[in-house]
Amino acid sequence: MVLWWIGSFVFCFGARAARLSLFPICFLFWMVPIPAPLLNKIIAFWQQGSALSASVLFSAFGIPVIQDGIVISIPGLTLEVAHECSSLRSSLMLIVTSMVLAHLFLRSFWRKTAVVVAAIPLSIAKNGLRIFIIAMLGTRVDPGFLHGNLHRHGGIVFFWLHCWLFFCCCGF
Repeated sequence: MVLWWIGSFVFCFGARAARLSLFPICFLFWMVPIPAPLLNKIIAFWQQGSALSASVLFSAFGIPVIQDGIVISIPGLTLEVAHECSSLRSSLMLIVTSMVLAHLFLRSFWRKTAVVVAAIPLSIAKNGLRIFIIAMLGTRVDPGFLHGNLHRHGGIVFFWLHCWLFFCCCGF
């Protein structure tokens, strides 16, 4: 369908207009669902990165941590970074947002690329921070945090925090 729209655009408006509209035309490919095998690999990468990021935070704060793949153990808690906890949707939203803002505000292709690529490790670090905060609240304050609203619906809070940090760092 997307290729049909692109072909129709080129047919109706010509190659010159298509070159001038290259970003919005290529942006249409975000409508295409990611194939399941590739999506599973991306989620596994995000899970591993998030678990590693959370482990680094636990170690930085002097909390003994053992990481075995996507399973993290700290005193009083063993948790697994599940598929649902990979934060892929909010990470993709940040990548898409960074693409649009980079296209609008940056001229150099390399700067645009650097901003979009920087969104990936920042997203993983953000998810590690989320895991760290929920685990600390669950073990130090109230075990209800491990299954409560912050765990189930708190992604938006961390997404906006991530957006704010990302846009401050990139100068938007």
